[in-house]
Amino acid sequence: MVWFEPERICKDSRSPLIADHPDWLLDTAEHGGNFLLDLGNPDARQWITGVITGYLHQEKIDHYRQDFNMNPLPFWQDNDAPDRIGVHEMKHIEGLYLFWDAIRAEFPDLFIDNCSSGGRRLDFVLADYGFPLCQSDYATFETYRYSCVQLENYFLDEFYPLHASLSWLPDGDLYAALSGAGTGIGSKVWQYNGRFPAADHDFDRHRRTLELVARLRGLKIAGDYYPLVEHAEELENWCAYQIHVPESGEGCLVGFRRQESPENRQRFRLRGIEETRRYRLENSGGRTKELSGKELRDFEMTLSSPRSCEIFFYRPL
Repeated sequence: MVWFEPERICKDSRSPLIADHPDWLLDTAEHGGNFLLDLGNPDARQWITGVITGYLHQEKIDHYRQDFNMNPLPFWQDNDAPDRIGVHEMKHIEGLYLFWDAIRAEFPDLFIDNCSSGGRRLDFVLADYGFPLCQSDYATFETYRYSCVQLENYFLDEFYPLHASLSWLPDGDLYAALSGAGTGIGSKVWQYNGRFPAADHDFDRHRRTLELVARLRGLKIAGDYYPLVEHAEELENWCAYQIHVPESGEGCLVGFRRQESPENRQRFRLRGIEETRRYRLENSGGRTKELSGKELRDFEMTLSSPRSCEIFFYRPL
């Protein structure tokens, strides 16, 4: 994977564009250190397309990440004429789509990671070209609230099928692992800020946690997603969702009791369950039991401790 940021031109970068093509660059007093490459300008867009595709060919890159660590709105607003408000933004976004379209045409099998400063471009069109391995920069810091990433996944799963987050995955912390698990998860055991794995770090436990997340990912990709809690953003409520694969009848239920949640049990009405069938239920620890479809359809989950969670996999017998 090679990491590019083609739209931001730093004024101190000595880029030849600054002298040779100032008409391709948008400036604003609000962000004096940067120019914005104007993708709404066809010449600028064709130039950057050639630069990027050239790198991809020359270096045989098969995973392209595009970042965007600036706020473009002031650049668009400050360069719009009074009777043309919004035109720079419209043309830039159209140019962005044409840029990615050209890259995808040139490299049909290229893996495109839509980073964009941690999820600033999770729109329907770009979902056709790639997906974000880092859906939010919030998760790049060692100390953060897992309920935030949990809610990102809870709402993104409804409309953005492929997305991933980052997690520090403390050993044995199922709450952290499942909170951070979108359709994928980056497991951070080291980062540039000096946080190194302990000498006795249990990498086998780490692998088992990732295997559990990978099992969840397989169901998310194949199945239908059903959020089960209204107002999950209110932390005194639980957060829970169901994944159901209609072709096989299998699926899973994931439930979180937050630190702020006073209730230790919740009952959930599951979708796609056949009352007349029997099902095999398996929890995160591998314990299994059989129950009827009627019992599974109206399922009661108990979590005795705040900040705890559980995942139940089910399949028909």
